[in-house]
Amino acid sequence: MREELLRLFDGWCEPVLELISETPLTSLIRNAVFDRRPARGWGVGAMTLLGDAIHPTTPNLGQGGCLAIEDAAVLARCLNKYGSGARSSDAATRSAISVALCKFESLRFARTTAIARYSRAYGVVGQWENRWAVELRELVLSLVPKRLVERFLRGIFNYDAYGVSI
Repeated sequence: MREELLRLFDGWCEPVLELISETPLTSLIRNAVFDRRPARGWGVGAMTLLGDAIHPTTPNLGQGGCLAIEDAAVLARCLNKYGSGARSSDAATRSAISVALCKFESLRFARTTAIARYSRAYGVVGQWENRWAVELRELVLSLVPKRLVERFLRGIFNYDAYGVSI
């Protein structure tokens, strides 16, 4: 595995190759990267999932952890607004929490689905190795107006979980 990493990172600036060479073999781990189609029904009753547990995302945009943090912020706000009012009975509390969790999913589904799809597409195109495909990618990307790229990136990176209308 070390030789493969050294080959893949050949030509990178120091200390990349040195770090690879000096890393103990027992610390080099290879994991497959998976994602899947978006799923509805993130939970049942007073239980839900968030982050990669429900919307796994390839690492190409570096947004997996970010989405989980966003999820947590929106979930907390939903629970505060919809799930904290019912104190009269356990059934009423569970019902209020269920409403909060449904609201959470409805608020997060479109964004998490879009980011997962963008990440996958970016990874597929970004990992092209065929000379002609690489040249095509470079040509197409060079033709995309800077304003469009900036707008797209702002949509990914400037999300405000506290600005979402709950």
